[in-house]
Amino acid sequence: MTAGDVSVLVTNNHFKPALVCDGTDDYGAVNASTVGLVALAPTTGAIMGWIKPLSKTGTYCMFSAGDNNVVEHLHFGIESGKLHGECKVATVMQWDIDSTDAMDFSDNKWHHIACVMNGTRPVFYFDGFAVAMTDTTTTDLTAWYDSITGGDHGAIGILDMNATTTLDFDGGISKVKIFQGITLSASEIYNEFANGNANYESADARKVLIDGALYNSWVCDDLTDDGVGADNMTLTGNAINDLFYSDMVQKVNNAYTHAADIYTMVSNGDGGYTVMIVHGA
Repeated sequence: MTAGDVSVLVTNNHFKPALVCDGTDDYGAVNASTVGLVALAPTTGAIMGWIKPLSKTGTYCMFSAGDNNVVEHLHFGIESGKLHGECKVATVMQWDIDSTDAMDFSDNKWHHIACVMNGTRPVFYFDGFAVAMTDTTTTDLTAWYDSITGGDHGAIGILDMNATTTLDFDGGISKVKIFQGITLSASEIYNEFANGNANYESADARKVLIDGALYNSWVCDDLTDDGVGADNMTLTGNAINDLFYSDMVQKVNNAYTHAADIYTMVSNGDGGYTVMIVHGA
């Protein structure tokens, strides 16, 4: 951009506190999460969180658990815009699954994704609803934390295993939760999406069970683990915590090129905004 150039952005301010990664070696390290869960060896559970990827068709890891010395991991995220998860044990792929269809990130808002292991197979959810899935590898669809026995690395925003990091997330990740030893129902996943709480409208005994199963929970408004796992994040690379990360923040940051840039913002009255940036010298 040169002085006098104008950028006009039409956007929204649907914000969440987020771990923000720029797509190059940025993540939150949560190694103790993997160590603790591997020790418990659960055969059921769930990985979930809110994501706002920069690319609508990108390939990113939201959460991973891996072995620093072996090609062995469990991870969940998106691949070419589809929900994607896989589990590999001692270099052998146990399951490799995608949502049959690409997910709709076209509104540039936050979306909730979840992978539930019910003891029989993984089930993927997008914004509270189960999606059709395509199984690429089905060696052992029940493989979970009980199978990655050497797991010692965990990460939000990247696949971390065998002393290598790949599938770097570009965008924001919020409210990551990991449940162990429980199969969350479809209604409980929907309640996580709608209310942020799987206990909502559950029976009292079920509430106690779910509370005990919430092992790790990172709201991403700080580095603190709000679950029983107590594995506080370590920011790596240029990863930051942003209390109000939204499409507006994302687009303005990308368009803002100089300290002399001046921007104005006008509400469209329907939750959207138009931002005009006049670029400085």
